[in-house]
Amino acid sequence: PRTIQPIPAPTVAPAEPSLRPSRACADLPPDVDDPSRVRRPAELHAAGRLLAAERLMRWPSLALAIAAAFLTVAPATAQQKAADALNDRAKAAMMAQPREALVLATDAERRAKAISDETARRTTTATALWLQSEALIRSRESDAAAPRITKALQLIARESRPTKLRGDLLLARAGVQPSQSRPAEALASLQEAFKIFGDANERRSQSIALQTIATLYTEANDFGSADKYLRQAAEVYEGDPQLLLSLHNNRGNVLLRLERNDEAAAQYRRALD
Repeated sequence: PRTIQPIPAPTVAPAEPSLRPSRACADLPPDVDDPSRVRRPAELHAAGRLLAAERLMRWPSLALAIAAAFLTVAPATAQQKAADALNDRAKAAMMAQPREALVLATDAERRAKAISDETARRTTTATALWLQSEALIRSRESDAAAPRITKALQLIARESRPTKLRGDLLLARAGVQPSQSRPAEALASLQEAFKIFGDANERRSQSIALQTIATLYTEANDFGSADKYLRQAAEVYEGDPQLLLSLHNNRGNVLLRLERNDEAAAQYRRALD
């Protein structure tokens, strides 16, 4: 019989050690010679930064998108701060320099256009328009103030809660309406402003609204009603010496018209104190 020779097993050469990193080490930064060594926390932190940078380089569109986001947010935030600062400066200049306040508030409106957040943009723009209208009213340019007030009220119309800004705009509107022969509408604006200030817990602004109502009645020669509102204004808020000076002086004038001379003199004395 024929003898069957066994098939010899294949000879396998010993594998040479690979110098390439394993798949598990493929994402390690290239400056690490021995991936198996134990790293200190600081080294791990540095490696993580390098890895993140390497991945961003692999996806340049992602890197560009992130950079664009930072470039968009930074200028918008800067414009918000700049507009707020200009509005604050306009408020400070309003009493003594209304024309300067108008310039500052106009610049604030321009800066507000670059604010990315819609609510913040609307509020900041409306604030600038309110300050512009106040400056124009004080400069006896009520006709130019009216459209700014209307636009500002439209910008904050979505705001459901009562805000001081809305009350301030209604006060400004009431300052324009008498010159347009609309005293009844001015009274309605002031009454609404008074209610809003109450809801917003703005006692000083409530007192201003009441004093302005008293002015309407004084101009209508209804001195009894004017005195009533001035008394209410004094009861609501007494924390502003300048506001009290005006209040006591105006009440003294009203009491003189009512021929209550002793009471008028007392009000003048309180204004001087």
